[in-house]
Amino acid sequence: MTVNVSQIIVPHNAGSNWVCGLLAVGGGSLPSSKPTTALNMSLTTVEQVRRVFRVVAGFTLLLAGAVMLVTPGPGWLVIVLGLGLLAAEFVWARRLMDRIKRESDRIKTTVFGKTEAAAEPDRAEEALVKEAQTDERKS
Repeated sequence: MTVNVSQIIVPHNAGSNWVCGLLAVGGGSLPSSKPTTALNMSLTTVEQVRRVFRVVAGFTLLLAGAVMLVTPGPGWLVIVLGLGLLAAEFVWARRLMDRIKRESDRIKTTVFGKTEAAAEPDRAEEALVKEAQTDERKS
């Protein structure tokens, strides 16, 4: 029984989990670690179609939103929708969306002051301070 060294070093079946030496000694073929079925191929194809649709629709909305900035229409809304679609596929779009959210919250806080949710803890603290002051006065 001879063992071919090239079969031990280079796997016979790419992606297999088996030791390549067993293949060389046994002389058989190994099962693939991921069997390719029609269902797997169709699911992959459907997912690829969805990804392509998201990318094409996202860039189309970005372009339409940019046009709407200089013509009548909801340009910023369409741009945000396009970035939302692209954020599902691209990291740069996700980072840009996060930055837009941060900046819009900052601007909203600057223009409108503290929001109701942010004002609630202050009221609770004021109530605790008043209770502490009345307790000190009683004692």
